[in-house]
Amino acid sequence: MSNPVQLKIVPSQDVLKTVDEGGADFALSDMDLAMWFTKHELKNSVIAFAVGVKTEIAWVFRRGDKDLQAAMQKFIDTQKPAKNSALNKVWIDNYGMTLSEFVDMINQVK
Repeated sequence: MSNPVQLKIVPSQDVLKTVDEGGADFALSDMDLAMWFTKHELKNSVIAFAVGVKTEIAWVFRRGDKDLQAAMQKFIDTQKPAKNSALNKVWIDNYGMTLSEFVDMINQVK
């Protein structure tokens, strides 16, 4: 009660940096953006928890490219469960966790 929340409008590109530099106590951000920045750019910030409705994203292929669709599905199916796969290396390098760990975290959002 003695220290109420005060909203602060900050340009989108500066939101996470503002928290990291102490100009705000917290911020709301896209999960993938927050994950990347806390791993690569921010020195004093961590992700506390996910909030809100999860957003599904997808790869898009032309309808006629059935061979490409099948090849990509096979690639994901073999790479995703293998912690040391090329796909998971990209996820670990950029987000600090495997694709499966990321999906598990997102699926915990209610």
